[in-house]
Amino acid sequence: MSDEDQPVAAAAEPPRKPSRKLAFIILSAVMAAVLVVIVVMVMQRQPTAKGADVPEGVEITVTAPKVGTPITIDGVKAGKTPQAIKIRGRTRPIEIQGNGVTKIVTPDRDQVVNLVP
Repeated sequence: MSDEDQPVAAAAEPPRKPSRKLAFIILSAVMAAVLVVIVVMVMQRQPTAKGADVPEGVEITVTAPKVGTPITIDGVKAGKTPQAIKIRGRTRPIEIQGNGVTKIVTPDRDQVVNLVP
């Protein structure tokens, strides 16, 4: 039998389109992940004290016996004493360090923090 006499092989099948089922599963997984991230972020928020009016902004003035003492607030460099820092009022405490002293204060009102050992 010659090459001309052999039947032609069946035409190759066209490539299959991705199924809608797979697309739906991927989209559902992405939406679930986004929802989990949102829930985690909401759960980590610090609630304000109920019934207490926390001011929009408070001023924390940090002083030390020696002028120019470097200070950090929550581990971040915040300048040198004397330093007046404006922050948004909240009920979660902050840590102020300098002059070998660590003070924990709640920035719910204007106040002066003196870093005296």
